[in-house]
Amino acid sequence: MNMLETLGPELVDQYSRTLQAMANDCRDDPEFRARVDAEPRAAFADRGLPLPRNADVRIVRNTEDVFYMAIPPDPNTTLSDAALEQAAGGGSASCISTLPSCIGTFGCATNA
Repeated sequence: MNMLETLGPELVDQYSRTLQAMANDCRDDPEFRARVDAEPRAAFADRGLPLPRNADVRIVRNTEDVFYMAIPPDPNTTLSDAALEQAAGGGSASCISTLPSCIGTFGCATNA
């Protein structure tokens, strides 16, 4: 599956809300933040956000000198038949290609 294929706007909103909740937990719970750092795939899967096996997962933090902002792919992009089948529950969750590009937008990317 092509990592540039995107989910529909509703699913992007759902995943964005979950990512924001995870970011808040990273800020407020040092143990959870350590787990995200050590085992990001497991932490995401526990929240219902399994990542594609071939996705390069990076956890970043803003600093006083560097601010990260990740902009996800356009959610209005037409999906392939395979991606539509994945999004409709016809296969694994490997179509979640917006996650790697959204992670830096949220609180886990802070230095809190």
